[in-house]
Amino acid sequence: MVFQNATYNILVVIWLMETYPRHPLFVFVNPTRDMIIKDQHFFVNPSGLVSFPYLQNWVYPSSNLVELAPKSIQPTIPPRSYPPSPYGNASGSGRILSSSPPQRLGSTTEDPCEVFKRNAINKLVVTVHVDVEALRKNREVEMEGMFIAEAVLRQREEDVLKGLREMKYEKEALEQQLQMVLMNTDMLEGCVRENEGKLGGNTTNVNDDEAFEPSDPLSKQMLESTSYDLAIEYVMGLSHKNFPMCTCKP
Repeated sequence: MVFQNATYNILVVIWLMETYPRHPLFVFVNPTRDMIIKDQHFFVNPSGLVSFPYLQNWVYPSSNLVELAPKSIQPTIPPRSYPPSPYGNASGSGRILSSSPPQRLGSTTEDPCEVFKRNAINKLVVTVHVDVEALRKNREVEMEGMFIAEAVLRQREEDVLKGLREMKYEKEALEQQLQMVLMNTDMLEGCVRENEGKLGGNTTNVNDDEAFEPSDPLSKQMLESTSYDLAIEYVMGLSHKNFPMCTCKP
């Protein structure tokens, strides 16, 4: 603001309501202690509320906050009407007062076609904006559902991969067990073939003591000791069974 060749920076407070941008915003002047809002100001009322043609003729979406700033710097001052002179048009004392026809103050009427065209365009823009907002919300809901489905699929993928790894480990363990079984089977088959060769085909008269041959003297000693222990236990069991102990009565 320029006053008496001095520039003043006047702070303003802008309130954006919930209905913005379809409805105009509120602009309030925030003067300092030394500033006073003069009475009957063109654009500011005593409470500090700013009102000028751009805000009064707010039309969405052509009106916006970006264009409000330059419009508020130099707003158009409305014409002021003056009361008629009480003296009228009179001449006297050698002085001639000439009056000119009053000029008509008014705004030029707009072309109805242009007004209709502008209103139709504004309505179309509003309709497109509403459709775009609805489409955006629907797409957001769809994207949210896709994100949830993606998270579920990732979790299922992890579960499937974990199951495959466990099955792979189990398969390897079973293959190792199968190798051990095959090795033991080969060893038993070799042992059977060797013993059949020693018996010469006579499998009816087989001596139990000759069924297993120790590989070294220590193994032979352990086998004999174990057989002696088992024989003693067997004899003791039979003796207890055939000759039970008697209790003597006094």
